[in-house]
Amino acid sequence: MRSTLLLFLLLLTWAGPSLASNYIDDCGFGKKIARNEVVIGVINIFISPATYASAVTSGTSECSGWSEIDQLLGIYIRVNYESLQEEASQGQGPHLEGLARLAGCPASGLSELSRIHHSELFGASSPQIPEILTDLHWHIQNHPKLSQGCGWKG
Repeated sequence: MRSTLLLFLLLLTWAGPSLASNYIDDCGFGKKIARNEVVIGVINIFISPATYASAVTSGTSECSGWSEIDQLLGIYIRVNYESLQEEASQGQGPHLEGLARLAGCPASGLSELSRIHHSELFGASSPQIPEILTDLHWHIQNHPKLSQGCGWKG
């Protein structure tokens, strides 16, 4: 578990900036009317900050709409996908516990949910992160215990 956590932290440090989305010059109204990164940033910050904020949170105007926790969960799932596949089929394991901690969920509840929906969440041969996060969020919100017990609201 320590080696997995260390690998995750190293990957986040190394790849975080390149994987992060919604930088001030990546999307929003400014991106629609300008090509220069500085001009895009100035438009988004000073001319249309409310539009930019709305685009970032809703995923419009070329913004991804992913929150920081979504990005962390996505990286964690990508790095630990094979272990999560195996542990989800069994309904227990340290990588599932790590996923539960990141999502702010009780480990036992998320492990149970992962076991029941193993093939839907972790059945693909390679991780399809947006689909996994969408499905995981939907199952959490529709689970009688997890809908109230998880900090991650997707």
